[in-house]
Amino acid sequence: MAGRYLTQFEPGEVIRHVSTRTVTEADNVGMTDVVFPNPVFHGDALCVETDVISARPSKSRPGQGIVEFAHRAFNQDDALVARCRRSALMMAAPQEAAIRCAHGAYCNEQENRDE
Repeated sequence: MAGRYLTQFEPGEVIRHVSTRTVTEADNVGMTDVVFPNPVFHGDALCVETDVISARPSKSRPGQGIVEFAHRAFNQDDALVARCRRSALMMAAPQEAAIRCAHGAYCNEQENRDE
C-alpha cells in the first residue's frame, strides 16, 4: 500500500498483499481488536489481506485523512491466524488537498467546477 494517497482508498476494497514474511521473535503487533483464532508459531509464513473500512478527511489536519483498515493474516496452510483493526493517517494527493467539497469530503476538480 505504499505510495497511495487518501482518496485512493475505497471502503470495501480488499488489498491482497503480494509479499509474505516469516514470524520472528522481534515482531510486535500493536494494533486494536487483535484476535488470534489459531496459533502463530516461529517460522510460520504469513500472508495478509487488508480491507479498507473507511476513508475520510482529517478534521484537524488539512491535506491529510484517516483510513481505517481491517487486516487478516493467514499461515502457510491458509488458516486464519490473526485479525485486527488499524487506523492510519494518510496524505491527500497534492491537488486533492487543496480542493474540498462543502460537505467536507475530497472531490475531484471536475466536481469542484460544477458547484
